[in-house]
Amino acid sequence: MVLPLLTRHLVETKLRDYCARKLPAHVRHHARLSFAIEGDRVTLNEEQDAFGRPGTWITTRIAQFRFNPDSGLWTLYRTNVRSPDAWLSYLAARPTAHFESLLQAMDADRSGMFWR
Repeated sequence: MVLPLLTRHLVETKLRDYCARKLPAHVRHHARLSFAIEGDRVTLNEEQDAFGRPGTWITTRIAQFRFNPDSGLWTLYRTNVRSPDAWLSYLAARPTAHFESLLQAMDADRSGMFWR
């Protein structure tokens, strides 16, 4: 399912702002945040330059946000360290209609599931 146009625009705006302010300016030539939208899923990535390989970036998936069009709710998922292609629901954040509150939940996490 594809995100509704207005919802997609809101998410893109929120994530662009989030990515721009999350990393300090002095590290942006070595690391950056990006996101990809596929259907009703939005994946937040961290990209780091590959040491010794100019112009090459290594991408690590950080989080995934999934939109349920029937309920209008977003759910936050974290990476699964045992299976890199799988995602686990982040139980500390309940599904919500407010996308930005999941960004806040990610930043509030002290377990290291998102940021180390």
